[in-house]
Amino acid sequence: MSFKTRHSAGLFLFAFLGGMTAQLLLSVAPVLAEQRVWNRYFAVSDATNTRGVETYVQNGATAQKFNDAEGRVRIQMGTYSGEEDKDMPMFALSDKDGAVRLLVRLRGQRQTPVIIMRDGDMRDRIVLGLEDGFGEEPFLATFDASGQQTLRFSKLQ
Repeated sequence: MSFKTRHSAGLFLFAFLGGMTAQLLLSVAPVLAEQRVWNRYFAVSDATNTRGVETYVQNGATAQKFNDAEGRVRIQMGTYSGEEDKDMPMFALSDKDGAVRLLVRLRGQRQTPVIIMRDGDMRDRIVLGLEDGFGEEPFLATFDASGQQTLRFSKLQ
C-alpha cells in the first residue's frame, strides 16, 4: 500500500470519527422528537413538558403551538385556512385557561396589521391597527364592558 493510499484511508477514518464525535457532543439527548401522520404533524417534547411544541399543516394552513408544562397552549402562530383569510399570518398568546388574550394578525385585501386584546370573558377590548381600505391610516378602537365601541383615532370618524 502506497503512502498516498494509507494517507487517504487515514484521513477518511479520522473525518468519519470526527463526524461521529461531533454528532454525539452536539445532539440534545433528553428531547424526544416524534412524527405522526396527522395532516403532517411533528412534535418535540421532554419528560417535563410532554406536549412541548407541536407543528402541523392542516387544510393547507401551517401552525405551531407552544404548550406549557401542564399541556396548555400558551403561544400559537401560523396561517389561516378559511377562504376570506386564507394564508394570512397570525400570532396569539393564550392565558392559562387556553383563551386567546392577545392576537396579532394581518387582514383584508391590503393585508394590514391588527392587534387585538381581549378580556377574561373573551371580549375584544382594544383593537389597534391600520385601516384596510382607507390609505392604511392608523386606528384605535376601545370597547367598554357592555361592548360599546369608541374610536380613539381613526379617519372613519
